[in-house]
Amino acid sequence: MREVAADGRIGDYRFFSGDQQGAGMEKRSLRKGENVSLLTARTVLSVAVQGLSVDVSALLLGADGKVRGDHDLVFYNHPAQDGVSVEGAAVTAELSRLPAGVHRVPVVR
Repeated sequence: MREVAADGRIGDYRFFSGDQQGAGMEKRSLRKGENVSLLTARTVLSVAVQGLSVDVSALLLGADGKVRGDHDLVFYNHPAQDGVSVEGAAVTAELSRLPAGVHRVPVVR
């Protein structure tokens, strides 16, 4: 089971979880500071802030809450790592591709 978390700042966090984008995807919004555990293989988290453009990043964290190295920061200049990718205001995580040592993937803006 993996966890996705809203970072507690003002914004609209929506995620789509399922085997393929669109058909069969569960859609859910997260409130400020809310966490959700995921059981599916593919998840897309989209971040929107009214009236502003948003840059999002993701961190691949181990059980100790730390990154394994610089490569575990996924952002516009390093858009993919170990099953996690960033494109615009969306982060896609292929949960089945995450290394066993990655326990959390927080998304921040």
